Amino acid sequence: MGASIVTEAQQLWIADDKTGRRRFLTGERPFYIGHLEKNDLALLDDMSIDGTQAMIDKLRGYWCITPLSEAIPTSLNGTRIDQPTAFNPGDRIGFGNRTLTTGLSGAESHEPVPTPRTFDPAAGISGSFSRTSMMEQKIIGRDEAADIRLDHPTVSRRHAALIFDGDIIRLKDLGSTNGTFLEGEPVGAQSVPVRDGQRIDIGPLAFMVSGGTLQPIVQKAGRPLLVTQNLTYIVADRKTGKDLKLLDDVSLSIDTGTFTCIIGESGSGKSTLIRQLSGRVKAQNGSITVRGLDLSQHFDALKHDIAYVPQEDLLHQDLTLGEALTFTARLRLPVDQTPASVRKAVQDALGAVDLLERIDTKISDLSGGQKKRASLACELITRPSVLLLDEVTSGLDEATDREVMRLLKRLASEGVTILCVTHTLANIEDNADNLLVMARGGIPAYFGSPAKAGPHFKAARLGQIFDRLESGGWKRMGRSSAAPVQHGATGQHGKPSSAKSRGPLEVFRQIGILCTRNAKLKLADRRGLGLAGFQALIIGGLLGYAFSDFGGGAQEVQSQVSLLTLLGMSSLWIGCNSASQDIVGERIIIDRESDMGLSATAVVLSKFIVTGFYTVLQMALVIGLLTVGAEDLPGGIGPQFVLTAIGGCVGVAIGLAISAWCQTRDQANIVVPLALIPQLILAGTLVPALPDLGKTISEYAISAYWITEGMQANFIHADGPITTFDLSTSRPATLESEKWETALLALGLHALGYLLAALRGVATRR
Repeated sequence: MGASIVTEAQQLWIADDKTGRRRFLTGERPFYIGHLEKNDLALLDDMSIDGTQAMIDKLRGYWCITPLSEAIPTSLNGTRIDQPTAFNPGDRIGFGNRTLTTGLSGAESHEPVPTPRTFDPAAGISGSFSRTSMMEQKIIGRDEAADIRLDHPTVSRRHAALIFDGDIIRLKDLGSTNGTFLEGEPVGAQSVPVRDGQRIDIGPLAFMVSGGTLQPIVQKAGRPLLVTQNLTYIVADRKTGKDLKLLDDVSLSIDTGTFTCIIGESGSGKSTLIRQLSGRVKAQNGSITVRGLDLSQHFDALKHDIAYVPQEDLLHQDLTLGEALTFTARLRLPVDQTPASVRKAVQDALGAVDLLERIDTKISDLSGGQKKRASLACELITRPSVLLLDEVTSGLDEATDREVMRLLKRLASEGVTILCVTHTLANIEDNADNLLVMARGGIPAYFGSPAKAGPHFKAARLGQIFDRLESGGWKRMGRSSAAPVQHGATGQHGKPSSAKSRGPLEVFRQIGILCTRNAKLKLADRRGLGLAGFQALIIGGLLGYAFSDFGGGAQEVQSQVSLLTLLGMSSLWIGCNSASQDIVGERIIIDRESDMGLSATAVVLSKFIVTGFYTVLQMALVIGLLTVGAEDLPGGIGPQFVLTAIGGCVGVAIGLAISAWCQTRDQANIVVPLALIPQLILAGTLVPALPDLGKTISEYAISAYWITEGMQANFIHADGPITTFDLSTSRPATLESEKWETALLALGLHALGYLLAALRGVATRR
């Protein structure tokens, strides 16, 4: 039967035979089917089909279905299809245990056309774009079956598609992890037209549509890869408030596959320059171009191709080298990477820095030079074109420095463009292709061959260059004309509003990866585990010993309430103390991973989940020891354990907020008691006559107050009514408290507020 042309007055619908649910297709954009929530037709309850199983699209009046799953076949009217295939309204589409029926609203048209056609992706796109009677689609990706195969770890298996509709060419992204870019701007699932001469970027690979063909843009050796023009950067001096120039009209041209060392006096702007080249600090004046794209305007298209290695180590010391790099690979590489391909990417990166034999070694057990090479391997996982290093050889002996410099020379010979800030001069001439000398005030004093730097400064050796810089016996490089400088913009790189955002499914995936890593870190920290167990032992043991006898009369109830108050405060303390180092202790790693697309939400929630579970285990030990020694636990063990577990999780949220906003571990250690002491004072039991303002603050902002109220509610429910002694009237009174449900609601809102504060703190640091 021939395919039918659908008129504008008609609308195709697709119905799920199992549920009878019907969805209409407009043809304005592709229609995706699968069990994931992101699809247009999301069959959430059916795991017999793939996450994104198939796509329906319409061009020139023809409806076509494209199988997207590699594991689960798609059929049309009972016949398996492996390529984009035209179909008629009334046809049946099947996959897994599901069958979908298609139909047409309004009067049906049966205008015949030639036999339905399966589009042949094997034809390639190398010829002219000839006009066709139907749509042709070419898949671009890492998959071996892709029409245009791009063998690079940052490219998804089915990354993008080119659609040929006669002499019209369109481009769309197929849900790739790292995005598809046209002229540096992100392309979404809705296809966009591509004109002759326009540029397409996928990962670090670039193509140009030219004369009816898709031509790769190859960055050849000896050609500029990174170009800066008139970079100037001014901030306000913290001491005087006057303008302080960190970079002064820096213009450079760095060729592909070269190794450039940057040296200079203290305050000469070396680190500022390297951070601007990485896109982590936005340029105030001037421009940076990488692979022909402006870095400021197209950061998202370039960020996976620019690796930045700061002086600090980028890896968790308590993991093995293989574990640390595997987690990095899972976070940075496309979602569709298999465990085998992730393992290969890790092994290739370690092989590039000669550390493959140390893959099972704990990072803390590596030597200083090996740790620097491990940080390099972390960045080489994505096979970047540009490698920027900020004093990575600092603190190394001369032999180890020579080892690292030789490694960088070798990587440059393999095509990586490298710029390295260094203070060690002994190995520059033997290894570097270029030397950039910066003078105080961010002035470029020399750029060229290291061997010619000495004669340029009339110095017998490189070390004497600093003497010439201090004495003023030098001449700056040629100054370029520069536009007026805007003062004081010191923030991080601002991502364009059009940047591809992380959807909820990607955030959940990142949370899963980070939870696994956080759990491994907790288990690997034997000292931390020991201290946590000792802390729980001391708190639980002391509480049990102190309340082994509640006494009699009014003293008994007062002792019981005091126990509940101290137990609630203990839960807040343990949770807050456990989480206060979680974010600030990994600041460098989190900042770097955030540059590569890590979600702040994933960072905060993964820490909350793992440290929260860790805290609940500690509270279980506390209550277990307490019940052994104490006369009783008022309100019952089960209900009170639930309240203390929730209170511990609120404490974790407080600790994460502190950790997210502090700059150092020491700051976090100081802030923790400052945050918890008001909780103790305003809890509502230790100070019997709080001022009215204090009572209001307690009811709205003090988590310890609501933990105590909830525990007292359990006490009253189990043993009530409870007669106590009213100190204000010197008469017996009935113990009262807020409802247990109200306490839970208040604690939940407190935890949410602190988590949002932590999220804001992580996001603000970018």
